Amino acid sequence: MKGVIIAAGFGKRMWPATEAYPKIFHQIYDKPTVFYNLTNLIAMGITDICIVGTPEMNRQFKKLFSDSLLLKYLTFVDEQEDDVQGTATSIKKAEKFVGIDSFALFMGDCLFVDLTNSIFNDLREEFEERGVSLTITVPVKDARAFSYFDGDYIIEKGSDPTRKNAVPGFYIFKSDVFSYIDKI
Repeated sequence: MKGVIIAAGFGKRMWPATEAYPKIFHQIYDKPTVFYNLTNLIAMGITDICIVGTPEMNRQFKKLFSDSLLLKYLTFVDEQEDDVQGTATSIKKAEKFVGIDSFALFMGDCLFVDLTNSIFNDLREEFEERGVSLTITVPVKDARAFSYFDGDYIIEKGSDPTRKNAVPGFYIFKSDVFSYIDKI
């Protein structure tokens, strides 16, 4: 299994805080947000990790990781700013990296803290037992600012005010997800 972190968004929901630097680099306690998801992937036993970001974002990542042992685990894939259209286009950018492998996907700006290092391992085991793609949901007052399920589909930043369960930005996919993205 491989890991993918998407970090190609524009940070519009957190503007003006994202004017100076992207939200994935904002410090939460003692490290940038993105480090939490890297830690989760490594705790899952995943050390082949791709970061999909804009060229500028990836330059900042490489600078951030320049003196880190983490750099040896990372592959960077550029997504031109004009090409950024949402989650699906960013996932598609990782297709060559992923190949035929399954992959765990974290949205780079979502914070997941797994103090037990077991939650994501449990989800990986569930994926391996069932052999189907999966995600998790969390209860929220209003899911419109996030992604949510509408029947069999995940809607990104939809308009339905009745949705109360958000998809917080973690998924495990089989590589066949790319064939579905091609149909969008």
